[in-house]
Amino acid sequence: MRVGESIDEVDRFVTELDAWLGSAPGLLGRHGTQLSTLSEVLRPALLRNREQLAGIDTGGDAGEVYDACRRADRRTVFGRRLWQWFAVRFDQRRDPRVRDVLRAADEVVWSCWAPAWQLTGAGRPGPAPLPYLDPQISASTTPRQDVPHDLAAVRDSELAAQVRAMPVPVIALPERVAWRPWWLVLLAHETGHHVQFELTPDAGAAAGDVVAEAAARAGADDDEALGWRRWSAEMFADAYAAVLVGPAITWAVGELELRAGDGVLRSPAPGYPPPLVRLALLAAITGEPAAPLPAGAARVSGLLDRVPAVAEALLTVPVGGATLAVTAEKAVAWRQTAAVWRRQLTATAEPRPSATVEAARLCVAGAVAAWRTSTAGKTGTGASEAELLRRRLLAVLPACGPSGLRSTSAPPAAVMERAARSVSDALFSPAVEEEP
Repeated sequence: MRVGESIDEVDRFVTELDAWLGSAPGLLGRHGTQLSTLSEVLRPALLRNREQLAGIDTGGDAGEVYDACRRADRRTVFGRRLWQWFAVRFDQRRDPRVRDVLRAADEVVWSCWAPAWQLTGAGRPGPAPLPYLDPQISASTTPRQDVPHDLAAVRDSELAAQVRAMPVPVIALPERVAWRPWWLVLLAHETGHHVQFELTPDAGAAAGDVVAEAAARAGADDDEALGWRRWSAEMFADAYAAVLVGPAITWAVGELELRAGDGVLRSPAPGYPPPLVRLALLAAITGEPAAPLPAGAARVSGLLDRVPAVAEALLTVPVGGATLAVTAEKAVAWRQTAAVWRRQLTATAEPRPSATVEAARLCVAGAVAAWRTSTAGKTGTGASEAELLRRRLLAVLPACGPSGLRSTSAPPAAVMERAARSVSDALFSPAVEEEP
């Protein structure tokens, strides 16, 4: 009886998972590859759990039988928690209150994701990162190999070393994008992180070496070069976004990083350069005029002296056998298209969607430009103007981009095998089986 109950819990979970996947077409149809990837990673661990339960000797000591079932139940619960972590993020697309902005976010992500493969010759892109809304100030990235931050049982145990290959990369977006969707431009930076993780075997080292060496050639001593190396991941993502959406990302970073006093001269967090340096780097890549230097800027004058060399070097970081310089060749034409979108979003006639890959991200870039020049954007007044831009953007963005699945290529077999093995190892680890 006790073993049967535990087996029933596994079967119930599998049935629920199948029902959820079966309800996805239509609502989550563009995410078919991501959904099947998640299923293929979870199922082997669940099957292993069921097989072990079925092999329990029920004629032995009753206490040992109950102990074995209790361990299996904990595995099932952990597997369900892992699935639900992703499921609730997919299911936001079923909520009519945020469905449109997430459909728009999906298109912007794909618009930023696909070019890395198309322009570098890296083959067909795998499942794109999944954007979702989260109550936070800015956007953040959870790469496939990281443990989701809110799986507390994982982070507080040895599982942090075991569950490293997650099947679907994700991007958390601030909830403000639901009513100010031009903030979707942040997806260009966050997608840049994922591109680096996916296409560069040792992403951190590759970008770090290039940036540190460029800074050293421009006069940085060893300690300063080490600082540039620490900042390289964020700077690569900034460079990627600057190439794809132009000055729109400079606006977003400036809005998030402007600080009082000497706050713009200090690193706000480990891994991030001082805001003034970050903005100077974006200006160098986009060709914009540099921002006026505040009082006390002499403290970072050496860093600013290194910015041109570092900006140039970032375009040479290896990505999928090519570099960002290949993509940057199209930047001028893309900015012209973004300017067209800005005019369409504010014209008398309703804007019409475009089926090109670049349309969604350039539409958002145009929306940022429209917002910056609007009365609402400059003075905080003009609510009707802001609402018109919001309505138009959420109407046109979900219809931008090619039709069909956002990817037909699963992650490489090695990635899938590693992910399935990691999940299985996690479920059968003492940290889960003995969890109080």
